[in-house]
Amino acid sequence: MIDQKIIENSRQSFSKINLYLEIKKKLDNGYHEIDSLSVFTDIHDILTFGLSNDINLTIKGKERDKLGPPDKNIIIKALKLIQEKLKINLGVAVTLNKKVPVAAGLGGGSSNAAVAIQECLKLWHSKEKVKINSREIAYKLGADIPFFLQGTSAIVGGIGEKVYPVNFIPDLYSLIVNPKIYISTNNIYSSFRGPFLEDSETFSYSEQTSPQDLIAYLKRRKNSLTDIVLEKEPIVGDILDTLAQTQGADLVRMSGSGPSCFAIYSNRRDMDIAYKLIKNKKPNWWIKKSKIRLKVS
Repeated sequence: MIDQKIIENSRQSFSKINLYLEIKKKLDNGYHEIDSLSVFTDIHDILTFGLSNDINLTIKGKERDKLGPPDKNIIIKALKLIQEKLKINLGVAVTLNKKVPVAAGLGGGSSNAAVAIQECLKLWHSKEKVKINSREIAYKLGADIPFFLQGTSAIVGGIGEKVYPVNFIPDLYSLIVNPKIYISTNNIYSSFRGPFLEDSETFSYSEQTSPQDLIAYLKRRKNSLTDIVLEKEPIVGDILDTLAQTQGADLVRMSGSGPSCFAIYSNRRDMDIAYKLIKNKKPNWWIKKSKIRLKVS
């Protein structure tokens, strides 16, 4: 039974960065088992949902032209999967205001799919809990979606279906830069030949954790995919070098399979100064400021 009070609703769809991402092994099915710390940023798209006779998607925003046809979008794929599971023929009209760069290592599409699933469960089945199989979602739709579904910064394992929320992230600020190029995640992962992570160090995310403690730990980790991306897209190296030269940059790293890179700062002032510097120096790059978020609503 649909709750008739839910007629239209808007949600922010937040992006993520991987503070580290290491590959443990390649599985027989071609997927890779990872160990990653994924955290939320302030950067987001906006999705609006309303009841409809069928499932349809309208795309707006600066990144609209970089997406394929709406009927091929991951949002539509996700909603049709949920519709099939619920065995219902209700529809939804979705409007996506796309601001997060596409194929950027920020999880924008996966975040959109997760928000769409959550909101349509309210529209279609608001009084019945539907169990979502994270493994099935990861394999059928996208490995980042289980992380976005649970809504808390987390250690992510398996191919992405194992999500272990962390209790605390100290106050940290991030400058995120994208050179406005497209990188295929599948292409980067399929090119990876090692080295694989053998033993991973554990870390306690507690309220006693200082920014310096976390940064020191992160420096002992890495993004296993960086070297492959640097070979294919040297401009990513330019971004990393530019970020590393900014005052107060405690950590500089690529997110996901790239090409987006970020610098982490312990104070907002250093981030603000770096933003102005790079914005003037590299006007053609996409650059955003963000506070690292533990949770999203």
